[in-house]
Amino acid sequence: MALLDEILNSGLNLSMEFGKNLRQPINNRLIKLFPNLSNSQLEMYNSECSCARDYGLNLIYDLYSKNTWKVDGKKIENEFCNNFKNKYPWVSDSNLVRLFNQGSYYACK
Repeated sequence: MALLDEILNSGLNLSMEFGKNLRQPINNRLIKLFPNLSNSQLEMYNSECSCARDYGLNLIYDLYSKNTWKVDGKKIENEFCNNFKNKYPWVSDSNLVRLFNQGSYYACK
C-alpha cells in the first residue's frame, strides 16, 4: 500500500471512531501516527476522510431507502462497495467493511 493510501485509510479509520472522538477532527490523532505531516496536510486529510465517511454513510442510507420493501443486504453491500470504490479507490477492504457495517447500523435504526 502506498504511503498516501495508508494515511488516508488510517484517517478514515480514525474518522469512524465512536465515543468522545465521534465526528471530531482527526488531526491530533493522525499526527501521532504520521509525525512528519504538516498542518496543511493534516487539514487536507481531515477533510478528505470526513467527506469519504459522510459520503459512505449517506450512500448506504440512500441504498436502504430505495429498497424499503425488499431489503437484499448482499445486493446493497455490493452496490455500496462498487460506488464507494469508484469514488475513493484508495479505500482498504477493512475500512470498506467497517463503513458499510456502521452505515447499515444507522440506516436500519
